This record gives sequence, structure tokens and C-alpha cells, in this order.
Amino acid sequence: MIRNFSLIIGVVAGLLYTAGLFVSYSMGVPSLGDFLTWYTWLPVVFLLVLGGAWWLRTQSAEAPDFKPMLQYALLAYLIYELIYGGVTYYLFAVKDRGLNDRLVEHLLKNSTEKMLEKGAGKDQIEAATEMADSHRAPLTFMQLLIGFGQNMILHFIKSIIIATITKQTITKKS
Repeated sequence: MIRNFSLIIGVVAGLLYTAGLFVSYSMGVPSLGDFLTWYTWLPVVFLLVLGGAWWLRTQSAEAPDFKPMLQYALLAYLIYELIYGGVTYYLFAVKDRGLNDRLVEHLLKNSTEKMLEKGAGKDQIEAATEMADSHRAPLTFMQLLIGFGQNMILHFIKSIIIATITKQTITKKS
């Protein structure tokens, strides 16, 4: 049951990302930039996986062990990450190879405006421009693999947190 539920949660998280990505892409680069910025900072997938773990816990007669909950969270994150990587690669490397350059240009323009409003110096703006210019190339499969590995390390840490939270036993006050 736990593995099947992991698959469901991972697919749902991946489909949410896919829907948001393609809807924002169809609305234009500014919308895509906004979506990716918000999606980076909002813990949508974490809350989805945590909610699923909590639901699994409430369905069990006793609190599940740490190991099955860790496996649940890791598998859900793995499925999500496979969908995330595949969809991102398709959009940025197959469907629209120039999208990354346009997106970097848009985000750099927004960042430069914010930096100027806050009184940033020319050297700070030039450093931001140099950093942005280094990321203008189309997405490669190697970058995708590196990102996948880095994200799975972070997901492992989040999975430990989720398993720890759901492992906690609730004691009723007498």
C-alpha cells in the first residue's frame, strides 16, 4: 500500500508541476519566470508528500516505523523528480531551445531593476550580469543529471524530516 501511495503522490506532484509549467509557458516568458520563481520558494511538493505521510499514519493502527515512511517519501520524491526532469528537459531542450536564453534575459532585467531601486553599484550589477550570462546556453542532459542528483540529496534530507515527523507518537494526556 505504501509503495502504491508513493507512486500516486509522486505522479500527482509531477503533474502539478507539468500543468503549471506549460500553462505559464503558454502565457509567455514573464509568466514562466514568475511561475518558476514562486515554485522554487513554495514548499508545494514537500507539503504534498508530508500530507500523504500524515494520511498514511492516520490509516495505520499504530504509528508506522521510520524506515517505511522514509521509503514512502523517497519513492514519492523520486517519481516526482523523474517527471520534473523529463518535462523540464522536453520544454527547454527539445520544444524551445531558445527559451532558457529568453528566460535568463527576462529574469536579469527584473533583477537589475530591483538592484537599481535598492541602490546597487555598477560592480554588483555587472557581477549579476556575468553570472546570468554563464547560464544562457540551452539545457543539456548532463546539467539535467547533475540537477537530478542534487535534488535527490535535498529530497533525502526532506524525507528524513517527513519520516521523523510522522514517526512521532502522540500521547494522550490523562
